[in-house]
Amino acid sequence: MKIKKISKTDPVERAFKLTILAAGFLIVAAAAAILGSLWQSRSDQVEAAKRAAANIASVLAEQVSYSAQAVGLMLDDVKRRAEQIAREKPDAFQTEASQRELFEFLSERLRHLPQADLIAIIDPRGKAVSTTTAFPAPGMNFSEREYLIAQSTDKGGILFIGTPVMSKSTGKWTTYFSRRLETPAGEFLGVVVVGVQPSAFMRVEAIASSLSGQSFLLLNKDGIVLARFPDPIDRAGMKMPEDSEWYRVVGEGGGFFRLPGTFDTTARLIAVRPLADWPFVVNVASSEVEALSLWSIRAIEVGIGGSLACLCFACLILTMRGQFARLHTGHLRFQAALNNMSQGLAMFDRDGRLVVCNERLHKMFHLTSVQTRAGTSEFEIETAIVENGYFVGPNGCSFAEARLTPGQTHTVEVSDGRVMSLRRDEMQGGGFVITLTDVTKRARAVAEIEHLALHDPLTGLANRVQFRIRLEEGLIRASQRNETVAVLYLDLDGFKHVNDTLGHPVGDLLLGTVAKRLLSCARAGDTVARLGGDEFAMIIESMSQRMDLSLVAQRILDTVATPFSIEGHNIEVSTSIGIAVAPVDGGTPDLLGRHADLALYRAKAEGRATYCFFEFSLHEAAQRRRTLGARLRRAVERQEFELFYQPIVSLADNSIIGFEALLRWRDPENGLISPSEFIPLAEETGLIIPLGDWVLKHACAEAKRWPAHLHVAVNLSPIQIRSGDIVASVLSILDASKLEPHRLDLEITESVLLTNTDDNIAVLRSLRDLGVKISMDDFGTGYSSLSYLRQFSFDVIKIDRSFVSAVCDAGSGRAVVRAVIEISESVGMSTVGEGVETEEQLEALRSLGCTAAQGYLFSEAWPAAEIPAMLRKFSGRRVAA
Repeated sequence: MKIKKISKTDPVERAFKLTILAAGFLIVAAAAAILGSLWQSRSDQVEAAKRAAANIASVLAEQVSYSAQAVGLMLDDVKRRAEQIAREKPDAFQTEASQRELFEFLSERLRHLPQADLIAIIDPRGKAVSTTTAFPAPGMNFSEREYLIAQSTDKGGILFIGTPVMSKSTGKWTTYFSRRLETPAGEFLGVVVVGVQPSAFMRVEAIASSLSGQSFLLLNKDGIVLARFPDPIDRAGMKMPEDSEWYRVVGEGGGFFRLPGTFDTTARLIAVRPLADWPFVVNVASSEVEALSLWSIRAIEVGIGGSLACLCFACLILTMRGQFARLHTGHLRFQAALNNMSQGLAMFDRDGRLVVCNERLHKMFHLTSVQTRAGTSEFEIETAIVENGYFVGPNGCSFAEARLTPGQTHTVEVSDGRVMSLRRDEMQGGGFVITLTDVTKRARAVAEIEHLALHDPLTGLANRVQFRIRLEEGLIRASQRNETVAVLYLDLDGFKHVNDTLGHPVGDLLLGTVAKRLLSCARAGDTVARLGGDEFAMIIESMSQRMDLSLVAQRILDTVATPFSIEGHNIEVSTSIGIAVAPVDGGTPDLLGRHADLALYRAKAEGRATYCFFEFSLHEAAQRRRTLGARLRRAVERQEFELFYQPIVSLADNSIIGFEALLRWRDPENGLISPSEFIPLAEETGLIIPLGDWVLKHACAEAKRWPAHLHVAVNLSPIQIRSGDIVASVLSILDASKLEPHRLDLEITESVLLTNTDDNIAVLRSLRDLGVKISMDDFGTGYSSLSYLRQFSFDVIKIDRSFVSAVCDAGSGRAVVRAVIEISESVGMSTVGEGVETEEQLEALRSLGCTAAQGYLFSEAWPAAEIPAMLRKFSGRRVAA
C-alpha cells in the first residue's frame, strides 16, 4: 500500500503510521529472520547436543580410566606378592600360593576394588591356584581362556585385557585384566587375573535419570560392546557393524558421527571418546529426535504464525517463553548431572570466562556463588581458591602456577594434605573444561605400595632393591666429589638357633630389635638395610679413614653383643661384618657386594663376632675355592679318593680294637690334598652326600675283611644327617657289605645337635635301631657339650685333642678330662682320647679311667693294604703300662 507522507502537525497520526510502518517492517523482517534462522537453529541444536555428549563422554572416559588404572595397580601388587612366594619357595609355589594367607590377601585387595568381581592366580595348566570366589580354590580349569594363552607366550610383562566372556564363577559377562607371572629365571609361572563387569566402570545412573533420549556404551577398540545403559536386553559381547563409521572415528582419536539405530530403531548423534592409555572407547548417544525437538516446534509455529502479524508476534512471544522454559529445564538437568559427579568441574568459554561449574567444586575449596558467578575469569577463580587458604605443593604456589597441558592429567598436593588430579580438555568450537578429582586415597595407597616395594616389612629398613638404588646413587656422588663409599655386610651368628629353639615369632622380634640397634650405630646420611633372613647391610659415605670404619664396625659388634630381653627370654647373639670400600675395592654395586661378602666369609672363618676388610687375597682365595670346587666335582665323578685308617687302642690291654677311616684325595696334579681343605668345600657344595656314601661303602667293605673283633669308625657330616636319606643309605651299605652292624661306629660332631635338634636326634635313634654305634667326635669344642649327653645316649665319647694335650697339667685341662670320663662312665659310655702323642698323655688318660686312645704315639693313618702288617707289628709291640 502507498504510505502517505506523515503529517508534521498531527503527532498522533504520525506516531500511528510510524507504528504501522514499523509493525509491517518488523513482520516482514521477523518472517525473513525466522525462515532464515530455521536452518541455523537446527544446526545449533545438533551442535549443542554434540557438545553435551562430548562433555559427558569426557567425564565417563575419566571414570573408566581411573577404574582401569586401579585394576592395573592391584594387578601389579598381587603379581609382586605371587612372584615373591616363587622366589622364596620356588619348589613349592603352588602349595604356598594355595594357602589361606594368600587367599586372605587377595580377598582384602578385592574389598578395595569395588569394580572387580574376583581376583585369581591361575597356574600354567589353567588351574585356579587361589581365587577370591572360594577357599580352597574350586577345581575349575581355565586353560582355554584368552588371557592364559596370550600370557604364556608373551614375556614382555604387558597388562593384557581380554575380550569379554561369560564368567564361570558369576555367570555374567566379564572382562579379565591379567599379568604374566614369572620365576626369577623368567619361566612362565601362570597369570594373575582380575575379573571386572564392564558396567562397573561407568556410573551413569544419575546422568541418565536427568537427561532423556541418551544412551551410554562402553566398548573395546575392536568394536565389541562391554556394557550399554539403558539396555532392555543384555547386549554385552555384540560387535559394531564392520561398515560402521565408528571405526573411522576411533582411528582418528575420537569425534562424532550419525547413524541409524544399531541396537534399536532410533537415529542418534554419537560422541566417541577413545581412552588414551586403555583399549576402551566411551560412546554417548543422543536421540536426534530429542535434539531437534525445539527446532520442530519452532518450524510449526512459524507456519501457523505466518497468517497474521499479530498472532505471529504472540506466537513468537509464546514460543520464546516456551523455549526459555525448556532451556531452563535442560539447564536444571545438566546441573543435576554436574552436581552428581564425583569430580569438581568448571567449563570456560574461548575467552577464559566461566560458563558453569558444579557443586562439587564449591565444596572442594569452599567457594561462594559470588566467586563462581558466570563470566568470572579462570585467574579470578584460581585466586579465590588461594584466598580461601588452598595452595598447591610444599612451597605454597597457586593453582594458577600449575598450568595444564590440554589432554594431560597433572597430580598436585593441596596444602590441607589432599591430593588432586587436574585435567584440562579443549572443547570443540572453543573453550575448555577443567576437572579436579580427589585422589587422596588412591595416592596414599600407591605411596604405601611404593614404600612396601622399597622397605623390609618386618624391620622397616631399606630392602635389597632400595639398598642397591642408594648404593648406585652413593657411588655417583662419590665419583663426582672424589670421596669414598663403604659397604658393610652383616650376618647374625646364632640366629638360626634362636629360631629353632624359641620359634620364629621371637626370631622376628629379635630381628626388629637388631635393626633398631644398627640404626643407632649409623649416622644421619647412612643407609641401613635388611637383605633377607638374618643378613643386614650398611652404606657409609665420606668416611675415608680405615680406622674410622673400624670404630664403626667395633661399635656395631659391641651393640649387637649386648644381651637382648625378648618375650621373657635372655638372648645373646653376635654378628660378623665384612667391609669393602669404593673405589679401592670396586666401583660397581655388584663388585662391592661380592667383595664385602668375601670379607664377611673371612670374618666367619676367623671365629665370628669380628669384622674383616676386603683384601684382594680374599678374591684370589675365592677363585681358588671355585677352582677347587670344580676339580672336587670331577674327583667325585672319577673317584679320586682313598681311605687311610688309624688304629684305636684299648687302654686295658693295649690291643687294637678298631680303626678310624680317614678320607684322602689324591689329585692327579697336586697329589694328596688335606681333608681340612676339601671337606668344608664338599659340605658347602652338597658333594658331601655322594662322597660320604662312597666312604661308608668302602670302609664297610674293607672292615668285612678284618678280624671279627675289629670295628671301623666313619665320620658323618651334619649335611648327611639333615639330608634325610642317611638311614636308608647305611642300611643298604650294610646289606651290600655283609658287615655286622655293631662293627660300624658312626662319628658325629656337636654341630649336628646345634640346630634342628629334635629332627637330628630322631635320625640318630633310627641309626641306633639298625644296630650301629654312635660316637660324639671332638667332644668339648662345641657350645653346650655336657647338655648334649642328656639329649642322646652316645656309645662312645671321643675327647678332643685340645684337652688331651693339656691332660698332664695340674690345672683345668686335667679336671675337664676327668669330668668327661666320670660322666661318661656314669651313663655307660666309653671314652676315647684323641691325638695322643706322648707316653705321659697316655699314662694320664689310663689313670683317669679312659677306655681307649688313638694318635701318633701308636701309629699314623695308613692305607687299607697296610692294615695286616700293622696288626702283626702292633701285636709284638708293648706300649708303656
